[in-house]
Amino acid sequence: MIVMHVVEQTYRIQAPLAKVWQALTDAVVAEQWGAGPAKMNATEGGEFSYWDGDIHGVFTKLVPVKLVEQDWYGHDKPTKKFVVTFTFKPDGDKATKIHLHDYYMAT
Repeated sequence: MIVMHVVEQTYRIQAPLAKVWQALTDAVVAEQWGAGPAKMNATEGGEFSYWDGDIHGVFTKLVPVKLVEQDWYGHDKPTKKFVVTFTFKPDGDKATKIHLHDYYMAT
């Protein structure tokens, strides 16, 4: 039997949209936000890793400052794929709302 597990959460981050976008698309900024060591090729099909590869995967869709979609894999279960989508909206000049949608399929 296939079961889909879904997580959805909206966060308000006290940072401008451009900086929040960079935190998910630029390894140097991701490391400044605590995800280091990080590597990133922020292009569709490009690979990424956070926390020295504890989470790694592929960018599957990018819409600048609006959407990041990634396939995530963890070091502890490398064949278990999580599909993670982040959508971004400014919340005033100095804050950003980010919506996380995450799911995986399990048997």
